[in-house]
Amino acid sequence: MHEANRKTVVISIFISILLASAAFVKPSFSQQTTLYVNPPETKVNVCSEFTVEIRIREVVDLFMWDLRVFFDPSLMQYVSATEGPLLRMHGPTVFLTDPQPDNVHMGCSLLIPPGVSGDGILAYITFHCISPGISQLHFSNTMLFNSNQLPITHTTIDGTVTQLPQMYWKENFTDYAPSGMPDFDQKQDAWQNPWPPNPGSWSYCGPTAVANSLWWYDSKFEPNAVPPPTISDGFPLVTSYSTMPPFWDDHDPLNAPPLIQDLAWYMDTDGQRTGLPHCGTDVFDMHAGIAHYLSDKGVNPVGDASGDGSVDGADINIVMAAMGSTPGAPNWDLRADVAHDNVVNMKDLTLVGAHVSEKWGKFYEKTVRKPDFEYIAHQIKMCEDAVLLLGFWQEVSQGYYIRIGGHFVTAHGVNETTLLIGVSDPFQDNAEQGGIGRVIPAPPHGHPPLPPDTVHNDAAVVSHDIYRIAPSPSPGGIWGLPNYNCTPAILVNAYGQNTPRNFTEIQEPWMGLPVFVEIEYAVVVSCHGPMVAVGSEDGNVYAFDYMGNLVWAFSTGAPVVSVAMSERGEYVVAGSLNNGIFVFDGSTGGLLWNQPIPISESYDGSWRGSDSKTVGISADGSYIVAATATGIYLYDNIGALIWQYMGLITPQETFVEISPDGKCIACCSYFNNEITSSGTCAMERPDGNQATAHLYGAK
Repeated sequence: MHEANRKTVVISIFISILLASAAFVKPSFSQQTTLYVNPPETKVNVCSEFTVEIRIREVVDLFMWDLRVFFDPSLMQYVSATEGPLLRMHGPTVFLTDPQPDNVHMGCSLLIPPGVSGDGILAYITFHCISPGISQLHFSNTMLFNSNQLPITHTTIDGTVTQLPQMYWKENFTDYAPSGMPDFDQKQDAWQNPWPPNPGSWSYCGPTAVANSLWWYDSKFEPNAVPPPTISDGFPLVTSYSTMPPFWDDHDPLNAPPLIQDLAWYMDTDGQRTGLPHCGTDVFDMHAGIAHYLSDKGVNPVGDASGDGSVDGADINIVMAAMGSTPGAPNWDLRADVAHDNVVNMKDLTLVGAHVSEKWGKFYEKTVRKPDFEYIAHQIKMCEDAVLLLGFWQEVSQGYYIRIGGHFVTAHGVNETTLLIGVSDPFQDNAEQGGIGRVIPAPPHGHPPLPPDTVHNDAAVVSHDIYRIAPSPSPGGIWGLPNYNCTPAILVNAYGQNTPRNFTEIQEPWMGLPVFVEIEYAVVVSCHGPMVAVGSEDGNVYAFDYMGNLVWAFSTGAPVVSVAMSERGEYVVAGSLNNGIFVFDGSTGGLLWNQPIPISESYDGSWRGSDSKTVGISADGSYIVAATATGIYLYDNIGALIWQYMGLITPQETFVEISPDGKCIACCSYFNNEITSSGTCAMERPDGNQATAHLYGAK
């Protein structure tokens, strides 16, 4: 007989004998006896195992028990069950299990009376997580018997398992984003819209979502990692709003509300900057407000109307197109009002002209309509933050949708494989309320029953909510969040809010219809990079910060003809004549490894790299390539050679580039005038074989 079937028969016979004998007696009654799962709520990562206890409390004369625990087989798998100590510590026992795809059947009995009284552990069950989600550990058919074979009346309390996906999250910083991205709340300080169609609604999700991002950036670049309340402000992106004693730190919880209020003015939330009535924040005004804020804080040049970190002809064109306008005029553009006086005139043009050609800005921003998931994921994983405008669209009839309103969240977590995104939501804390996500510290956080809610003004206290990303049918965006927690409260509050000026669609209050949540826009704030790396004739590699301060230097012992840097600056690669390739830790300048390969010289009669770029690196630093007098070398980021390409006739390769994703390499040989491309070993073409395209005259 199959082992599982044998166990089922044994348990069934075992229980049926007791049930038959118990049919003619009254049950033993103990109102307080409880079966329960410990811990009652378990949070674990997908692809990991966890164990729960099946416990009992306040039982009298327990001699035998039998139960089933059901679970969601699409989320978890049974691994094993073992007997707990409660019964076996009082005598010999029989313990049997019968696992099924969606439940485990267990039973245990003492062999010699009397039974056991008190509290203790009946069994341990181990599961393996296979998918993110929430599963109940549900008791069914539970039976307890005393040593007289009388049933023991009892209650049961199910358990809950939340299975968290493996996520990339933005980093933690001591001063002061110790839990990663902050999760400030918009329901405080009377931040409510005064205008129709929805007066009295909470309308500061836009500035709150941006405040999360800028606070995180300020923490990232803070040079003196001393958390509040100690006052330590070494980076000007966020500064303290205290104007009289007692003064507070720029990252003190007291600083969150005035920062959000300041950003609300910059981006004209509820029309408070221009006087133009509207509900919430227009995504284009958000873009303009961020650009002006970055300039005013000194991290970008004054006159940067476009928000790209430089002042040039594009900024002049923005001002010229809006010249003479005031709020409400057909050509009004908040970006052009760099003087912040609600009129675009020569004052604005003069400000831009005075700073033309300044390109030292630390940050740049871009606003993208209907972004795809790959784009958002890339922004999150690079030195970039993404504020998403979620549109709520109700399906009035099949295929016909009407917009309710919009809501801003800060995106800062991602799993590209399982299409998941992690957000800080200014209106609700879905993970803290039992949804998928991470809650730091462990809940509850002690939120007040009514606003204002200032608990999350401490950046250490967060609810990072995780949602699935999928294509969506309504017209607001290509991708959406199909399992976003669309509570009636958020749908009623969002009516008429955060409507981009280019939207002409009808908006109506929520009518109780199905709602689709779209990603309508992404407003991305990016850092230009932590530094600039250069090579010198004197044999040194130099790294400077964005203000031109020397961060580190390293002598290679020979002229440096080429330098490359990963996208976030974690790695710097240099090609040095006679001494080969050098790879450094970008932040410290520490030498990670060096290979003495014959880096190519220029063929114009000098050592300078006038026609030679000899090293390259993929965006994430995984692949490093060098052009040499003996062909192309491809390394991983710990210095292991992946392959070497020797060329066709003459191997002298003077120019090489690698694509950001590391999948393709292009090189050029000086002598045979040909450009060669190849896939990298780990991605596409393990042997480094090439496809060649001839380009006559190429040098």
